[in-house]
Amino acid sequence: MSTKSNSHLNCHNPENNLIPSSVKLDEYLINLEQEKQNLIIEIENNIRQVNLAFYQATQATRATKLTQKQLKIEQEKQRSKTRSLEQLINFKNNLVEAQTQEINAIIDYINALTNLQQKRRTLEANAAKLTRTHYPRRNIENTS
Repeated sequence: MSTKSNSHLNCHNPENNLIPSSVKLDEYLINLEQEKQNLIIEIENNIRQVNLAFYQATQATRATKLTQKQLKIEQEKQRSKTRSLEQLINFKNNLVEAQTQEINAIIDYINALTNLQQKRRTLEANAAKLTRTHYPRRNIENTS
């Protein structure tokens, strides 16, 4: 009979209640660290994407300027009859293609910046939520 009462007492022992709580806390901290690492990876990827998009936009702008110069030279040659109208039209088409690529590269850059901005806002919102959830303001009157 005494063993029965001892086992009954062990169920309500505060130390037994701490074990599951500490395990839950450990799991929570592990999950929190994993989320942190995932966010860091996502942000690093977003930054790489912004840098890549910027580089591509810069290169596309250079290509457009070069194509414009080529077209100007070809227009001069066409005026002096050393180039055919068909060749001039091909250079004009090349310019349109270069301008289209430049516009697309700039749009990709803006999209990459927007994605990074959204990730930053999400991170800030989650940090604020985490702070409010786990570190609520204390009433100064109650702590005295």
